[in-house]
Amino acid sequence: MKIQDFNERLKDAILIADGAMGSMLHEAVGSQRCFDEVNSTSRKRYSVCTRLTSKRARRSSKRNTFGANRFKLAPLGLGEEVQRLNSRGVKIAREARESASREVLIAGSIGPLGVGVQSRHPSPEEIQDVFHEQALALEERGGGLLHPRTFSYIEELLLAIDAIRSFSGFAHRCPAHLRGRRYDVRRCPPADAAAQLKNRMFK
Repeated sequence: MKIQDFNERLKDAILIADGAMGSMLHEAVGSQRCFDEVNSTSRKRYSVCTRLTSKRARRSSKRNTFGANRFKLAPLGLGEEVQRLNSRGVKIAREARESASREVLIAGSIGPLGVGVQSRHPSPEEIQDVFHEQALALEERGGGLLHPRTFSYIEELLLAIDAIRSFSGFAHRCPAHLRGRRYDVRRCPPADAAAQLKNRMFK
């Protein structure tokens, strides 16, 4: 869905998204080294979770692609699977959407790079390239929205937004919160984070 169309829709309706996909996957398949890999290894169980969240969502349902980026996948030997895992996540979500009784937009979930950022110290350009690769894989498969979410560092979230905006005309929504034990409100008060996001999103 293009940004202009998304903004028009928000004038007439409130989007209510699903949640707890990670919790549902954990219950369905148990502990995994990588939940994004479930898109291929436990497709039937993931499909059940996706159908349930699609039915529960009023307007928007997220895909199981939260950690499907090269930075997180490479240490597991899955660095070359970015395109395939994101594509399969979208495909399963689109199939599950067919069982919903209403129109449901599919939101491509893009999560932070994780604690490895602090230990491996990638450059801002490298971080942006990682997000660009994942976002491009999600958009190429089609869907509705791109959703960077659950970031602990405003700088990393801004790089994700820049990566998306560098090529994509898709609407992208950001969480109303930065969260996690590593989020330091003294380092970046919520009001400052909101102002930075507003400036980046609407410039």
